[in-house]
Amino acid sequence: MNKNVKSTIETFQKIDENLYMMEYKCEYSLDKMLKEGKKSIYGIAKFLQKEIKSSIRLNTKQDGFACSTFNAKTKDNKYLLGRNFDYKKAPAIVVWTKPKDGYKSIAVCNANFMLYGEKNIKAKNPVRIMAAPYASMDGVNEKGLSIAVLEAKTKATRQNTGKTPITTIVAIRAVLDKCATVDEAVNLLKEYDMQDVFINNYHYQILDNTGKSVIIEYVDSKMYVIEQKKAKESIKSANFFLTPGGDNKQERGRLRYQKMDEVLNENKGIMNELESMKLLSHLTLYYRHKILKHRVLTLWSNVYNVTDKTMLLAVSMNYRKLFKFSLDKPLKYEIVETNYEPISINENSKSVELKTDAQLSGRNVSKTYGTGQGQVEALKNISVDVNNSELLVILGSSGSGKSTLLNMLSGMDTPTNGHIFINGLDITGFNDKQLTKYRKNNISFIFQSFNLIGEITALENIMITAKSKEKAIESIKKVGLEDKKDKYPHELSGGQQQRISIARALATDSKILFCDEPTGALDYESGKSILVELEKLVKEENKTVIIVTHTREIGKMADRILEMKNGSIIKETINDKKIPAKEVEW
Repeated sequence: MNKNVKSTIETFQKIDENLYMMEYKCEYSLDKMLKEGKKSIYGIAKFLQKEIKSSIRLNTKQDGFACSTFNAKTKDNKYLLGRNFDYKKAPAIVVWTKPKDGYKSIAVCNANFMLYGEKNIKAKNPVRIMAAPYASMDGVNEKGLSIAVLEAKTKATRQNTGKTPITTIVAIRAVLDKCATVDEAVNLLKEYDMQDVFINNYHYQILDNTGKSVIIEYVDSKMYVIEQKKAKESIKSANFFLTPGGDNKQERGRLRYQKMDEVLNENKGIMNELESMKLLSHLTLYYRHKILKHRVLTLWSNVYNVTDKTMLLAVSMNYRKLFKFSLDKPLKYEIVETNYEPISINENSKSVELKTDAQLSGRNVSKTYGTGQGQVEALKNISVDVNNSELLVILGSSGSGKSTLLNMLSGMDTPTNGHIFINGLDITGFNDKQLTKYRKNNISFIFQSFNLIGEITALENIMITAKSKEKAIESIKKVGLEDKKDKYPHELSGGQQQRISIARALATDSKILFCDEPTGALDYESGKSILVELEKLVKEENKTVIIVTHTREIGKMADRILEMKNGSIIKETINDKKIPAKEVEW
């Protein structure tokens, strides 16, 4: 084994779960690569084998990725490039390079490309990590130039103008090693015929230390440069073309782009590294690919400070533990702790723009159970808004889809297609952990069957969700059952048990209360008393209450009524003549 290859492999080390780092101590012959030209991964692998005299295989079965990018500026005029890299699960590898005839840089590599995902990290074939310079997906060099690659869902670029051909990954390495400014990077890319390395089209965001940033796109194999409208302003990119005429039939990332636009405009493009990382944490992806077997998730998020030549990195959507690296300090890092949590955006359904101030919204929501002949379409492309402090009743017979809709809106289940928004935030792509946190902080549920634990007292049942014992006592007082606090559920009537479940919901401070047939298991008088309590929550506590029921008369107390049949909303009624709950009869 080549001595420099061996010394490079010896630097390779694990930092954390799904995070490695290495210092590359070999020459990887970029100038020769650029002179000869390469059109494929196979050609790059063969070239590297010859140059470093070691066997290298690269994974040619890549099927595209997602990603988001934006640039920002700090209050003290330092320039940042933020990016999410989204793909199937694999470690990230931070690599420092110092070529003899080029600029030194720090970059992050896609282990899927050179190591076949999680497997074979150094153990089975350590020489594979020698492909690192040509597996970099983003980076910054010593001149303060940063670049990141993104995918556009259309045919790969195959330029054929007679210039020397280079692939996507060679282009990234060439920009890092050879360019000090955005203008130099643009001119370098114009010198070559671009050959996208995988099956899709790729574009790039580039930023230099003057604050200039551009997005490079290839439409019908022609290169386009999208520049800032004003000097040093923020621009951003996702997985669709900004160039007029670009093929956006399979576009992705419109919601992520809108989120970046909203936050950057709100802050006038002024954000520090942690604020930029927080924005990235709200752009994450986590969903199962429609065609392929793997999950798509955000492998890493990083914020490059091109002024200081540093990088802040989050791996595998863990934003509580960040890693800070410096170009000038190879194999060294600092840990930065935050309280950030990832918020995922659903990429399985068509992106929509939320044009409403509603507290809770569903857009184009569908839910399908089963497959083949046994497939049942429980919800059919439903869009609905729920306003703050509204009492909404959803009516329908058994099988109409009303309880399914309630489960979608509450986060108890996820739609097959469509989006659910809470205060404008899309929760559709949340994983189980995120959904649990969402439900804990935003909603309460009242079930037809009460769902009280029989082995503990009424007060103890309330304390399961209450933030304190004082809050539990306050809640049981509100439903008029303070004298029953030490009773067990079997010692209470059905109406009293349901009021305890309401008290349990009140104890969470949740703003939205979902009620699934809350009177269904009660006698008439107990049921009416529950409706009175729910009405009080809207009038006195400013809660939003959503009641699902098959009892039409209950709709008379509502602000608004939705009627459902066969998975669709067939009628919406604004109730201008609503009556008090105590007058409802059925």
